[in-house]
Amino acid sequence: MSILASFETTSTALSWFIFYLSKYLEIQQKIKNKPKKHNLIDKTHLIQDILDSLIYVEYVSKEILSYAPTTGEFARAATCDNMTDDVPISKGDTIVIASQNLHQDPRYWKYDSTKFISERLLNED
Repeated sequence: MSILASFETTSTALSWFIFYLSKYLEIQQKIKNKPKKHNLIDKTHLIQDILDSLIYVEYVSKEILSYAPTTGEFARAATCDNMTDDVPISKGDTIVIASQNLHQDPRYWKYDSTKFISERLLNED
């Protein structure tokens, strides 16, 4: 099952990446210009140091994963009895967490969390 999950999440993330780059052409153009800025050409061998220097690409990728998570939800088992927002949770209960709601909760973001903002993580948000 984990091999299938790895394949599916990678292909889903790449699909969303392509979708958002086709939707936001200015972001696509910025990403195209970054390698030129670092003197990267078609024949450049990509090593980790070069990939690490492409900060904007990393932040766009993180924004895409935040905006369109590869998994809709994940579940956890409560390890002890608890009370959350007047809802009793017993040890052993399954708690389902919706990824997109977690990533777009306005309590945690200065900027509109429902909008795709590629520079969001470049700023202190």
